[in-house]
Amino acid sequence: KGEAENSIVDLCKLLENTAVGTNRYAPVSTGHWVSKKMNNGQFIVLEDNSKWEISSVDRIYTMLWLATESITVINRDGYYFLINSDCNNEKVMAIHLGN
Repeated sequence: KGEAENSIVDLCKLLENTAVGTNRYAPVSTGHWVSKKMNNGQFIVLEDNSKWEISSVDRIYTMLWLATESITVINRDGYYFLINSDCNNEKVMAIHLGN
């Protein structure tokens, strides 16, 4: 399989059985790190297997994030943000897709 085909298969696996917007995550959750990055930063999976879709305007940042970078998740008024403390505290808006 080519790289694009593998990426599509990974993306399908990521989204399987996921009900977008119905999953809850702690208001503030620290001590996380990037486990996997997919589709040029559109999707991030953390070490706890939580899956996140990154806002289209913020993907310019997440496409450059590296595995093992330290991440804090915050929930402000129903909006989730991932903060990368290893990258000048870059903050990106994200949708929690589940675990």
